[in-house]
Amino acid sequence: MSQENKREQILKVAEKLFGEKGFKGVSIREITTKARANVSAVNYYFGSKKGLYLAVFEELWIERARKQRHYLQQRLAAYESLSINIFVKEVILSYLTGPISQDIKKYHHALIQKELSEPSEALDLVLQKAICPMLDFLVSTLESIYPGKLSSEQKMIYALTLIAISIHFNLVGENILKILPFSSKENQQDLVASTISDLLTNGFKGLCIQDEN
Repeated sequence: MSQENKREQILKVAEKLFGEKGFKGVSIREITTKARANVSAVNYYFGSKKGLYLAVFEELWIERARKQRHYLQQRLAAYESLSINIFVKEVILSYLTGPISQDIKKYHHALIQKELSEPSEALDLVLQKAICPMLDFLVSTLESIYPGKLSSEQKMIYALTLIAISIHFNLVGENILKILPFSSKENQQDLVASTISDLLTNGFKGLCIQDEN
């Protein structure tokens, strides 16, 4: 195995173990044993266990989040004009059909859940480089759809709500077929996104009409 491949293998194994057990619950030896590497490899490539933990977020988690955001931006850029219905639907679809594979999703989400329950400086990295850029993009898009009609707090909470709902359905993934009684297997993700969009956008429209009265 090349040096580059060995480093990548350690990162992938570490992500799974950190997601399962958290930073404190995993030893360097456990990581290197499963990665088939020497214990000294962690210090060689990452400087320390903490350095490895931060590298997992920087090189794997945050990079996936960046790709997720760019994927959504590309989808929205395809529209000449953007309504709230299209916006909400595309946000949800971007998580359901986005660049993170179903196999990777469980590690991706498990890792951030562990970090949120036991916050470290990795959370600052995630906020700065992943969560805040996505929120800023969603907030600015909401402002372009409803200019001057929503407060900064409202836009931020709505953006967070959109992300939370999208992530929830994203986590359910293919198991949604076992939960929802679809009559057809075609366009299921589109149906989910459209239905949620109808529910949420009626709320958006209602609030904005209220503000006008």
